[in-house]
Amino acid sequence: MLEVAANVWNTSLALEEADLATHATLRQASLDLQWALENPTKLPLTHQLRLAEHAFKVAEIWGVLEEWEAVDAALGRGLTLTSALSAAVSPKAAGAPENAGEPTTPHSTQERCALVHFNSLLLRLRASVRLGQELPANALLLKLKLLTSNASYPLRQRTMFSLDLLATLVFEGEHLLEVNTNSKLAVQILQAAYDAYTSLSSTTPELQAVGLADDAEKLGARALILLCWAQITASDFNKTLNLVDSSGAGGGGGGIGMSCVSSESILKCVHALQKHSSRTADSVAVHFLAHQALQHAGRMQEAETELLKLVTHESVSAETCAFAIKSALLVAGGAESARAALAAAQDLTTTDDVSLIVELIEAVLGPSSQPPHGTTTTFTIAPPTTADEVILDLLEDEALKEALDKNPEILRNLYTLCWNKACSLLEAGAPEVATKFYSAALLFVTPETDLEIVTQIHMAVAVCFSALGQHAKALERLKKCPERCVEAQFCKLTTCLAAKDADAASAALNSLAAHPACDANMLRLICCEALDAGLPNAAKESLFLLLQKIVCSEEEEAKVKDDNKEEDASVENRDVNTNSSKKRPANYEALVFQNLIQLEMDTLDQASEPAPQIESEETCKISPTEKNVANIMKDGSENVGHAGPWNRLARVFEMLVRRINAVGGVENFFLHDDCKWRQLEWMVVTAWNAGLDAASRSEHTNNQDASGRLMKCCGQLCAGHPSPTDEILRKQQVSFTLAANAIIHSAASGSEAAPAVECLEKARCAAQQRDGDASNSDDAVVYIHVMVFALAVKQRDAEAANAAVERVKEIHSATPKSFLQMALYLEGEDTTHTCAAARKAAMKAALERLTSQPELNYEAVAGVIRSLLAICSTDTDRLSTLQDAAALITANAQPATAAGAAGYPPLEARYLITAAWNRGATHSKFARMKEAEAFMGVALRILGAFSSNENPPQQQQQEKSGGIGFSVEEKKMMNEEYARVLAAAESDAVGAGGAGGGIESMNLD
Repeated sequence: MLEVAANVWNTSLALEEADLATHATLRQASLDLQWALENPTKLPLTHQLRLAEHAFKVAEIWGVLEEWEAVDAALGRGLTLTSALSAAVSPKAAGAPENAGEPTTPHSTQERCALVHFNSLLLRLRASVRLGQELPANALLLKLKLLTSNASYPLRQRTMFSLDLLATLVFEGEHLLEVNTNSKLAVQILQAAYDAYTSLSSTTPELQAVGLADDAEKLGARALILLCWAQITASDFNKTLNLVDSSGAGGGGGGIGMSCVSSESILKCVHALQKHSSRTADSVAVHFLAHQALQHAGRMQEAETELLKLVTHESVSAETCAFAIKSALLVAGGAESARAALAAAQDLTTTDDVSLIVELIEAVLGPSSQPPHGTTTTFTIAPPTTADEVILDLLEDEALKEALDKNPEILRNLYTLCWNKACSLLEAGAPEVATKFYSAALLFVTPETDLEIVTQIHMAVAVCFSALGQHAKALERLKKCPERCVEAQFCKLTTCLAAKDADAASAALNSLAAHPACDANMLRLICCEALDAGLPNAAKESLFLLLQKIVCSEEEEAKVKDDNKEEDASVENRDVNTNSSKKRPANYEALVFQNLIQLEMDTLDQASEPAPQIESEETCKISPTEKNVANIMKDGSENVGHAGPWNRLARVFEMLVRRINAVGGVENFFLHDDCKWRQLEWMVVTAWNAGLDAASRSEHTNNQDASGRLMKCCGQLCAGHPSPTDEILRKQQVSFTLAANAIIHSAASGSEAAPAVECLEKARCAAQQRDGDASNSDDAVVYIHVMVFALAVKQRDAEAANAAVERVKEIHSATPKSFLQMALYLEGEDTTHTCAAARKAAMKAALERLTSQPELNYEAVAGVIRSLLAICSTDTDRLSTLQDAAALITANAQPATAAGAAGYPPLEARYLITAAWNRGATHSKFARMKEAEAFMGVALRILGAFSSNENPPQQQQQEKSGGIGFSVEEKKMMNEEYARVLAAAESDAVGAGGAGGGIESMNLD
């Protein structure tokens, strides 16, 4: 097997140059075989050394391939052997005293062991650094320092070890700064490199002997320079500035805070650089680092001195100058230093060469000047900073403009930089400074050739003025834009909205809408802008314009289709309803109506506070756009001109219903299948609530009219539902019924109430659709017939009124309240009204329903009887009503208990007794004894029901507690008078003096 491992190793040698990865894999396989077959610690020293060298070579190849985990794994084995070998072959291990002469083992073996051990540690240190393993790297670094200071090794070998360690640490530290992943580790590595250089300086003779003294000095200077920059980077100073262009992923993830590296530490490093050598002290790098360190420490005067030395250095590059001046511009208090540096740097330029100035401008106005995402924008009137003033001075330099006229590419680049800077300032909340940079951008464009760009700049400046509240200046700036520019007109409109100038905004909106390039998206955006500005009327007008565009575009499309097909008589004579099966492309018209309805609802909320009043002129105003849209939609309603927020809302709903019918129903109107029913139900509920709200504010006739229109629209929307539920049908039924109610109440005459007939018919259809037998339906069906009665009363149709009462009487679910509601429609009318008989029939039906209930409500019964007596026009009707009342009071009551009288209100009973007795007394006075006997008999019958079970103490107690209140003497007199009248009636004695002693009247009191 060892032979196989050797063959694998030898085979890899042939692939070393052709395929390095395969070469490394084969060597790794050979090493694994050797390690598996033998116990390395029991091999002879020479074999162990050879195996350790093999492990180092394998790791070295993996290092070239930057497979650092494989490097770490291979060296883990090798270092196990080299650590033991180094101890075994050292002079101390052989028993010789320190600094003894010849060691026990040969020099070649000892040097080989030390070399492979040191190189393995060094390579593993690189792997730990590349893998970001700080703790292993620190441990390996400590071991390497011990090796370089181990006196058991020859001085020259220790010197070479120190030099190799220095070179490796400088290389790895520079790599860490390049990838910018771990500034803390970079500081540690470079600090160790500087320490290694310090210890190496004590071996200068040895270095000179081998000719490496200059190399060591250069490495030391490089270590100091990198250490200084690493400390600046680790302190989070100017994190946005990078010394080199980072090609790694992300930056600053492993950096430490400002407290980890102090300004004093950075300055000490700079001072060490300045003392290193005269050549190093006056280098560009030292001046640059000194400026950064002093600037970081806040010593701005000294930093300015170093900056001036830097920009005037003979070897400085334009990039370095731009970087240093940029850092000065971005630090607090450094702008003046940058201004002085610019003055010194301009001496290096000529009229034909302004690349340095351009690079400086690009450095400051580049991407790093953009504000971070998520910055909260709060517009403030902020003056330009000193840094901004410096850049603006450079941009406004005539010499720069003349020098750049021949280079359009640089001009366009500077324009872009100024534009981006202005946009970033505007986003960050500094519109005043942004205006200056927008104006500077105008210097680098030609109005004749870049008219579009110039227009954009003028619009941007107008936005800045508007943000500052200077709307007049913004409008003046917009006048410089061509009228054909739709963006400029849009900007003008938003400026008028920001100024809250409703008239100017309306004019600008109509002008913009007339532009051919004004599309639906722009109108939707205008609606949002108007709402943000607190101008809901402008928002509604934009939505009406949007509806106009939708309708007109559909009409134009239909016209084009009609022009492309031949006329067909069969098509012309086709039923209109067959078009409902056609599908039209879905659009957002439903959303527009939904938003428009919501805006009108918001207007209602504002108009209803604190109480309903006559609408203001602004609220009642109907824009020409709205009238135009109504005409386009062929709105033949007479209510288009009605004022008031409720009628405006009703008009929008009527437009909605008309549009749904025009496009063939809800299937073709709504946008998305998954939410069309939710939209429809939202509109139904909104119309329902608005109609009820308008009805509750019925102090104004317009509100009552609007309530009827809204309820009618609600019913029509419910009727359009393709698969209505019972709840939808019920709402449809009630909506049409309430619409009829509102129409009837707001109508001044019977002819004006005629539209209620259609609503009631649709309500009946909905009721029949819910339940085939409407007579067994709920209270809503009863209310339909109540409305039929009200319509008949309004039209003075006695026959229809009587039929309505009879129809309700047939419905078992009808309550007494329904009949009383019918009677209320004739409240205040005299008995000569054509429907007076129907009113009386309704009252009697209410009394019948009340008396047929299991538990009699005597209070309600008494009220109905009193109302019936009030509307009786003849004695026959009065007597019949009183007899019914007496029968009710004495019904099913034994004379001894009078159970029926126990629940009848005593005051109402007294009223009935008094009314009957007084009417009988009147007849008795005129010798109509038969009629007098009938009325007086009813009075005594009722009185007897209340008095039959009273003994004298109980009667006195009842009189004290407010009962019927007839004394014993009064009852006795009434009985005597009744007997006299009865006798007179029986003997047919008629005489004027026969009733002289009768009771002519009794007071209810």
